[in-house]
Amino acid sequence: ERPNEELKEDLSKEELKSAADKICGCIADKEANRGDVSEDLLASTANLDYTMCAFDVALAGVDPFSEGFTAAIGENCAQLNDLQAEYLKSKED
Repeated sequence: ERPNEELKEDLSKEELKSAADKICGCIADKEANRGDVSEDLLASTANLDYTMCAFDVALAGVDPFSEGFTAAIGENCAQLNDLQAEYLKSKED
């Protein structure tokens, strides 16, 4: 369940960009901290890493399931588009 009680409505483009930048940095840090591992291991942990990073964004008040946040990922961190799409699917489960 997502922590929606504290999520802000009507975030500005700058706030959404900041949240997208935060998740991009979070994923980059997680990948860098893993060091030299196989592509299979990176792929198997990518969704978990993204979920953890998205939770941090949600704790900051940004709804990582929102259309605005998804658009900000596409504009500011397009390499995470596939992970964001998978994350959105997890909401349906």
